[in-house]
Amino acid sequence: MVVRLRLARHAAQPKRAEDRPGYNGEVIRSGIVAKPVLEKRMEWNEDRIKYWLNTGAQPTKSVFRLLYRAGLIPPEKLELFKGLYRPAAAAAPSASPQEGDAAAKAE
Repeated sequence: MVVRLRLARHAAQPKRAEDRPGYNGEVIRSGIVAKPVLEKRMEWNEDRIKYWLNTGAQPTKSVFRLLYRAGLIPPEKLELFKGLYRPAAAAAPSASPQEGDAAAKAE
């Protein structure tokens, strides 16, 4: 079974951050806490996050995006979630198919 790194949302009792039932799995240990109500702020324990990533835990897309922006996930891991970020070299358009056909006919 795959372990997932998810956001844990916390807020005061009358201002609940999220009013839905929990996930299907059991929470092993929380490493990331989001407090979105008053101030948008994130708290995380880098040691625990690095530990879980090294043991094979997979972050969700939103957690992956946050960890990448914070520098906890190296750029070579971007292929895990295609479409979130593209390096500048890969985003450049390649030669058009018409140019390729013209080059093939010339040979």
